[in-house]
Amino acid sequence: MDLKFYPDPSLKQKCSPVDFALPGEREKILGQLGQMRAIMRKLGGAGLAANQVGLTSRMFVLASRQGQPFVNPKITKLLGQRRRMVEGCLSIPDFFEETSRYDSVEVEYVDPDTGTTSTTRLVGFLAQAVQHEMGHLDGKFFVDDSTARGAKDRAQAHMRKLRQTGKLNKYRSAVAQALSFYEETKHLLDAPVSAL
Repeated sequence: MDLKFYPDPSLKQKCSPVDFALPGEREKILGQLGQMRAIMRKLGGAGLAANQVGLTSRMFVLASRQGQPFVNPKITKLLGQRRRMVEGCLSIPDFFEETSRYDSVEVEYVDPDTGTTSTTRLVGFLAQAVQHEMGHLDGKFFVDDSTARGAKDRAQAHMRKLRQTGKLNKYRSAVAQALSFYEETKHLLDAPVSAL
């Protein structure tokens, strides 16, 4: 598992639903979500979608709510007003652009620990993060939705600079550290939140 950087083709790939009926699927997904959570926390992200780490499963994790996983998520309601917001992405480190997002969403998802379908309403920053991660799962990138002209060009120039200066190696090293820490502590990190 490795963090994919813009414009890696995997970031344009639409993710497929998780089928928990497949043998061993729940254990595999729980392990992947644990690794994703560790990477997101290490890099200080608000969320992380599966295709950002080269996976094709329809799932993401959010930084708040104990790194809550959302598997097979669907936005069932977009609520409130669309507001201009500034956002960034772990796949374009240290880069921010203005987007337009609804300030409240209702999301249906499967809890991977129990296999049950739940619905939750999120507002403000969490609503913005969910819309951002859902974009990833649909193969869209936040600069595609930016309200600022030239966002894609600025993103590409920023990534060229990070590659030329070797700064992406810092992020790759942090991902490797996060995965190593996860492997050493996964017996604690993968426990359901209710068990901690």
